[in-house]
This record gives sequence, structure tokens and C-alpha cells, in this order.
Amino acid sequence: GIFILSPLYWFSDRPEALLIAQAVIVGLSGLILYFLAKKVLKDAFAAFSIIFSFFLFVGLQNAVITDFHEVTVATLPLALTFWAVVFKKLKWFIIFGLLTLGFKESNFILGFAIGIFIMLFDKRWFRVGVLTSLFSLLYGLIAIKLIIPYFSGGIYQYTEPLVLSKIITVFWDNPVKIDTILKTFWSFGFLPILSPTFLILIFQDFFVRFYSDLGSTRINLGLHYSALLAVIMAGSSAYGLKYLKSKIKNQKLFNILLLVII
Repeated sequence: GIFILSPLYWFSDRPEALLIAQAVIVGLSGLILYFLAKKVLKDAFAAFSIIFSFFLFVGLQNAVITDFHEVTVATLPLALTFWAVVFKKLKWFIIFGLLTLGFKESNFILGFAIGIFIMLFDKRWFRVGVLTSLFSLLYGLIAIKLIIPYFSGGIYQYTEPLVLSKIITVFWDNPVKIDTILKTFWSFGFLPILSPTFLILIFQDFFVRFYSDLGSTRINLGLHYSALLAVIMAGSSAYGLKYLKSKIKNQKLFNILLLVII
């Protein structure tokens, strides 16, 4: 996916160009999420409160300031994928969904979860959700079993066997994991809990990071590991806030809630 950034080197050969581009892309993803939240909430200030939480989420800030990584750049196509689902733009969903998958082979798990999310989110797109999940699994199989081994001499170093006992305890077998989950939800005012259709997307992200034994940085809010989760949390927060708005009829009280979230 990052080949899209190659034209930057027509203008500059400095490595800092990638860091600047990455920051701009994250900024654009926030703009897309603002339009999405405004569509859902019909309230500009409410949408701003969501984006405020998005940009100040330490997991996203660390992704921008610590290094350049394709996962951080993928925040924009992922945000556009959700935008396409909410605005019912099927052609754009296909384009941005493919881009999201193409940024990293492990994104096939995210794609699979997006398919399930769509099935639950909108029955009119149920078939789209099924095809999304199936295609994502096929993409992951081809990328991991054929494409990457072909170029790496038959090696794919991130494969781990699934162990039932580890699957059951993966979210709480380390206090750092519990701390990461709580701080992530806290950063968005626990609003995603009120939009259960998004929970499969949220916890697939935690699962992929927590199940691996590749290092402690994957289970905290450091580096780039929470970048895509930030997009998911923002989208789910918009729908969580929509639920609260339906329950709180007093606009002044609702605005106070928005200030508390900020």
C-alpha cells in the first residue's frame, strides 16, 4: 500500500518526507471521521467531540511521533471504508476496502471482522458482508501461504498455532493488556460499549496484538499498534453517542456530556 507515497521522492529524497506525509494522512483520516460522525449524529459539536478524542488518543499520537509505519498510513483507507459503509457507497467500499487489505497481509483478519460487522450493521448489505469476509480470508491465505514465502525464501515469521487455553485467557493474562483495554475505552469515554456491532472490530484488534509473543510493545499503547484501533474506536463512539443522544432529550444536558467527553 505504501507504494502510493512513492511520488513524494520526485520532490525530496529526505526520509522526513514520509513522516510529514504520515501526519497529513492521519489528519485526513480525522477529517473523514468528522464527516462520518456528523452524518450519524446530525450535530457538528458532537462530531467534534469524537474527533477530539480520536486525535488526542495516546495510541494514535504514539503512532505518529515514534516512527513511520504502513499501519499508521492505513488509517485513511480504513476511515474511508467506514465512510463508504455509512454513506452506502458500494463501489467506494470495494476500492477502500481493498486498499486497507493491501497495506499489510495481517489486515485480512480486520477485513474478515469488517464483513461480520457489516452483516450485523445493515441487513441490506448482508451479502456484501459475507463476500467481504470470504474475500478477506482468501486474500490472507494467498498472501501468507504463497506471495510472501515466494519472496522470502519460504519463510513467514508471524505464524503462530492457535491454542484454546491461550485464546480463552488472551485478554487478561497480563495486567498490561487489561490496562491497555481500559485506557483505550477510557480515551473515548467508554462510548464504544454502547455500539455493540463494533465490538467484534475492537476486540479482533486486541486479539491479534495480544495473542502474539513477538514483544511487549504490541500489548501497550506504544508505537503504531493502536493506529487502526483509533479509527474503529472513533466510528463506534459516534454510534455510542447517537444512542445516548436518543436517551437525553435535553440539549443543554447533552452538550455538557460532550464537554465531559472532551
